[in-house]
Amino acid sequence: MDIIRFPHRSVKFCSFCIVLLLVMFPFSIGCTGVVQDTNMKSVSSDSIVVKDSLNNTIEIPSKLKRIVVQNFDAVELLLALGAEDYIVGVPDNVLEDPEFQGKLKNAQSVGNWRTPSPEAILNLQPDAIIMLTSKTYNMDAILQLNTTIIYIDCYKIDSLPAEARLLGKVTGKESEAEEYIAYLEKYLELVSSRIPADGQINSSRIYAEKYNDYNPQGSGSGIDELIQKLNGNNIAADMEANTRVSPEWVVEQNPDIILKFVTSSTLQSGSSLEDTYNSVINRTGFENLNAVKNNQVYAIHGDPFFSPRVVVGLLYLAKIIYPDRFSDINPEDALREYGEKFVSGFENTETIYPKN
Repeated sequence: MDIIRFPHRSVKFCSFCIVLLLVMFPFSIGCTGVVQDTNMKSVSSDSIVVKDSLNNTIEIPSKLKRIVVQNFDAVELLLALGAEDYIVGVPDNVLEDPEFQGKLKNAQSVGNWRTPSPEAILNLQPDAIIMLTSKTYNMDAILQLNTTIIYIDCYKIDSLPAEARLLGKVTGKESEAEEYIAYLEKYLELVSSRIPADGQINSSRIYAEKYNDYNPQGSGSGIDELIQKLNGNNIAADMEANTRVSPEWVVEQNPDIILKFVTSSTLQSGSSLEDTYNSVINRTGFENLNAVKNNQVYAIHGDPFFSPRVVVGLLYLAKIIYPDRFSDINPEDALREYGEKFVSGFENTETIYPKN
């Protein structure tokens, strides 16, 4: 992708100046510096070049002061870095979320997160728009705004450190980003130290289901990344995103562990994780599955698994896959630490049923 640059003032040179430049050019070449960091580098005193999670190279102001954030998880990560004052626009679901109440004092609505309003974004005059890598349904209209777009996810465990550093760099919160990354790495190292060092895949066969029934967490999903990091055995690891399977397929696979993920909106509407758990174990034909017979079915609130709190989700999964190796670990301790250091309000949210 071509680097997007800010306009420069045009200057008229006289013939003498042109000749002088031609004479001086060979001598100036030897004075140029080569920047080694390919992900972020300065190109002038007031701008930097960064690479987003789609590997786009973008030139932006050295510090963003007005940001529209379409990505829910990027809002949370900016909060974790203490950069909330730079957020001027967010989707409705962010403003309506109880955990974000009172934390985004400068933010106005830009409409639905799937189809944000181009007019609302334009009126806010942002320096940049932060969006999910999956983009929106109305990308053509957003692109016509001719505003810099940074694509990041902020929930996948492997890309989070780089995304945190990017946000820290563009908001002047580098030290806060490193503190957050240290938090991630502490628990990643804990998990790595306890799972088998030989890399052998765990024998328990896992069926992880997205929010929609019979929509498994396939290749490239955030949950598949977590399972792979634990050397787990995801029976849908070879499936593409948004693949649908039949009830008969699940019965035939006879998984040892079933993970059913539930949205915040489902829980806020009055349904409980226990309700979801009961609906799964009572599906036709599931009574004979190993997971049901051995009490290895879990209804899970998706937020800690699809957010900057993803290491909390990793710890919950580690306890499910390796109950003996992580019996002394309480993921809620990691969640409390997150609340104390970064973003509060998530500590009392029920994450898993039944508790493991």
